[in-house]
Amino acid sequence: MNLQRKITKVINHFGLNIVWANNSLRMWHPTSLTIHREDPSEALHELAHYLCAAPERRRRVNFGCGDDYEYLQTNQERIISQEDAQEEESRASFLGILMERELGMDWKATCWEHNWLGAQDYRLGLTSIKQAGLMKHVDQVRRMARRWKS
Repeated sequence: MNLQRKITKVINHFGLNIVWANNSLRMWHPTSLTIHREDPSEALHELAHYLCAAPERRRRVNFGCGDDYEYLQTNQERIISQEDAQEEESRASFLGILMERELGMDWKATCWEHNWLGAQDYRLGLTSIKQAGLMKHVDQVRRMARRWKS
């Protein structure tokens, strides 16, 4: 099974659909992710945002975290503080990286891209994921990946 199909199955497992688009724009929809075909890492990162967000924020644009300048989604409603949004961004970043690792992707490159540069950063990220009760999602991806290997 190729990587795109695995990621699609993971995203479907968590109750979302995914559209692998042929452009570089990520478009928001309350029940699906639209991801550039060349970036499976981005798909897992966006899934991680969904999993980190409180259920009441999962249907909001950018999960209620406010503006997303990278994708030019500005003037979006922020319903959590800037500090909480930044903390959630860090958790989503690291959660996506852990899911990449379970799927055999180049998670170390994503660590570099997201500025998780050393053992201390890794420990802080892992602690944050554990404290937020998000490791169960990594465990689910791990079980799926093991089934695919057998």
